[in-house]
Parts: sequence; structure tokens; C-alpha cells
Amino acid sequence: MAGPVDLGNGIFWVGKEFADSNLSVNPYLIVEKDEAVLLDPGSVLDFEEVYQNVISLIPIEKLKYVILHHADVDLCGSVPLFEKYANFKILCHWRTKNLVSYYGIKSPYLLMNMNNFNLHLSSGRILEFISSPYLHFAGSIATYDKDSKTLFSSDLFGTFNNRSSLFVENEEKYIEQMKTFHEHYMPSNDILRPVMETFLSLDIKTIAPQHGSIIRNNIPKYIQTLRDLECGVFLTPIKRSNIKKTGYSHLITLILKRFSALSGVSVIDESLSELNIKINPKTFEVLDYSLCSSEIWNLVIEKLFSKSSNEIFVSMEPLIQNLCIEYNIPLPRLLDSTMKKNISEIESLKSENLKLQSINKKLDAVLTKIQEQLIRCPITDIYNQSFFDSYLKNTFDLLPPDKNTCLVLINIDDLDRVKFSYGDKEVEQVFKTFVYIVQNLTNFPHVFARLEGSSFGLLYPGSDKELILNYSEKLRLAIEQSDLFIIKMTLSIGLVSFEELH
Repeated sequence: MAGPVDLGNGIFWVGKEFADSNLSVNPYLIVEKDEAVLLDPGSVLDFEEVYQNVISLIPIEKLKYVILHHADVDLCGSVPLFEKYANFKILCHWRTKNLVSYYGIKSPYLLMNMNNFNLHLSSGRILEFISSPYLHFAGSIATYDKDSKTLFSSDLFGTFNNRSSLFVENEEKYIEQMKTFHEHYMPSNDILRPVMETFLSLDIKTIAPQHGSIIRNNIPKYIQTLRDLECGVFLTPIKRSNIKKTGYSHLITLILKRFSALSGVSVIDESLSELNIKINPKTFEVLDYSLCSSEIWNLVIEKLFSKSSNEIFVSMEPLIQNLCIEYNIPLPRLLDSTMKKNISEIESLKSENLKLQSINKKLDAVLTKIQEQLIRCPITDIYNQSFFDSYLKNTFDLLPPDKNTCLVLINIDDLDRVKFSYGDKEVEQVFKTFVYIVQNLTNFPHVFARLEGSSFGLLYPGSDKELILNYSEKLRLAIEQSDLFIIKMTLSIGLVSFEELH
């Protein structure tokens, strides 16, 4: 297997014959007329052989693009060495660019998330990029070549073993080796499954992974194996065991470290002094406390967030929820008591909007009347359509004729594209991010609900139509310009005032 190997359709394996570790690395070269694309060129240990293989096939000036599927040194450490001999563009995700720049790469970047996730070669050949976030890097991608129906899968479908053959020879043995690799390197089936389902929708004849051997037969079996594989689960029993030994001290330390980075140490000192908790001021390690573990867990979070902004609270919430899942403990009272949170918000709005006191009293009566029917959207934690419909029905006739009310209906565009490309988890994240932005922009009384599908409703009692119209435009622009979504998102918004309906 010395020298490059012709895989057909202008694709060549250009790797090193013998691996220096238990991870064999597979760089690939696509040659298309006057252009060549190098995929995952390898580490500095592989450079000499990979470079010789490349120049045995093409003049080095023909190398126009280098694709980096993620940021690990084993696949892109040799890029600065190739830069000494060729001028090319780097194609990768922006999350990958942020890290691989530290290898000393000087070449210009083409960020695939800013270029419709594809590369059009001058001949018309198209390479499609498929996002595979957190498998096993946040900016991981795979490349699909339509002409040859080849999937360059990066770490996916790889194995630990020193490669004995460039192509899979023993299917059952390779699948077991592949499962072992993914159980260690991939975080969870929740993340792995939607990407595998995307692969199942493609016409794939060859899978060319970064590690292990090339797969050319029975492709669906390999994809289905990973689709159904439970991975990352070895973390759970370890973490739950640690909780039994250390109580909540470790979790509180993690919360304090994150909180200090977002809000500052002074807020921590003020909060913990009231709870009689001793910590190491440099590491935030909890040294001593006097209450039971579960109670101190609740009190620390309540104290910290009582002295912080809503923005800090929203930023910290995913960390707290993930810790509770990973360590199999209940959510803190503050996150679990959604009704208390909403009542507190209503009371705050009363004090800040004295001109609307009479309306708020009537609205509070309505809220009490339908409280038994209160149902929240499990994804966004805002009201759902059942509650919103009841609220509208019971509120409309209570509002005095001299006080206007505005109803805003919003639809998030192009969610089908997000679902098809990234799966249901990313759709849910779009909903959560949208709600976060709405709640941070709105500073006057409102009732916020998720309706059917990708629609939302906002009701503004006692509001000025022009004010709400201006706010709606501000919200539309904020969503359109936000970098918090996995792709650029837009809204369709409609507004009606109650005075137009009387």
C-alpha cells in the first residue's frame, strides 16, 4: 500500500502507510481537471509521505482547496507545512477556524456556514458539507461528493485500530471496532442519531473516514449501527457516584466558577456571606457549609440570581439543567417553580407601570380564574395555545374602551430547513433562543405564548399601537441579525389592535 491509491472518480487516498499510533489517518485528494482538493492532510508526522503522494499525482500549484473537517491536530497539524509549497484556501466551519488558526495557518478561509455549505468547482462538480456538531467537535462537518457518491465522514465511522487494510475486509469485526471508537469519542445518541438519519437520506456508495478503513459494501448497516448506538453513557455512573461521595460541593463549585466569570466575585462574596458558606477565594472550591446538601444547592442558586440580572440567569440556566441531568438530581426550586417566576414578573410589572394598575387588577383576576387550566410549552416554558386562547376569551370584554390592547402574531420562517439539516434538537434550540431574545427586548406588560408549529403570540394590554409596531420591527431586525442561531433566521409578523375590532 505504498504511495497513493486510486479510489476512482478522481479520488485518491494519499496517506501514510504505517500509523505512528493506534489511530491511522486517512487524507484524501480529489483531482478535478485544473483543480485539486485535499481533505484532512494529517499531522506533522504524516507530512513527508502525504506531500510526496500529492505531488506524485499533481503539480502542487494545482492544489486550490484544503478541507478541514474539525480542529484536531491529527488531521490539520501539517497545513502550515503545505503552505510553504502551495497557495490554497481553507474550507471549514467558523468554530473550527477559531482554533486551527493557532496552528499558524496563514491561508485565507472560506467558511462553509457562510457559503451555503457547499463548494462548486470550476468544472461544475459540487461538494456538499453536512454539519455534524459535537461529533466529536462543535464545528465538525462531513463532506459528500455528489459525482462519486462518496461520504468523507471525518471521525464518524472511524476505529482505533492500526489499519491492516485500506478497505474493510471483515464487516462484523470492523463494526465492533467502530462501536468502541464511538462509545469513547461521541457524546450521546441524541446528537449522533439525527446526523445518521441525514446520511441515510443520501445515496452513498463509499464511506471514507479519517481513521480506520474505507467502507464500500452494505453502507446502510454501518449507518444504522451508529444511529442506534448508545454512546457517552460511561460518564453517568461516574458522576452519580461522585455525588454520593462529595454531596453537592462539586456542583456548587462549578456554578460559582461560571457565575464569577459572568457576574464578578463581589456578588458571590455578598451572597455566600449570608449563607455562612466557606470557599477557597481563588478556586471557588466549597470548603464548609452548615445546611444539608440539597438545601444549600437551592439556596446558593436563589441567592446568586436574586443579586444578578435576568441575562445572567438565562446564560446560567443551561449549565444548571445539564448538571442536574448528568448527576441525576432534581432541578433547583428556582428553575422548577415556573408559576412563582411568572407571579414575580407580574408583581414587578405592576410597580413599574403605575398607569396600568386598574387593568392589571382585572388581568390578575383573569389569571386566577384560569389558573387551573395553565399549561406551559415543555420546550420554551412559556404559555401554550390552550392558555393563550382562554386568556384572550376572558380578557377581551374586561378592558375599558379608553385603553387599547395589541395582539402580535409571529411565525419563525424556514424551520423545515433547520429540521431537515440538523434535526429536532436544533429546532427546539431555535425556539428557546427566539424566546430568550423576545423576553430580553420586551420591557412592558405582555402575555407570551407558543401557538401551533412555529407560531407565537404576544398580547400587550393597555398598549400604544405605534409603540408595539416599533417594538415588532426591532424584534424582527434582532432575530435577522442574531448570531445565536445555527443558521440565519427571519420572522413573519402580523399586528392588530383591539380598538380596530370593537
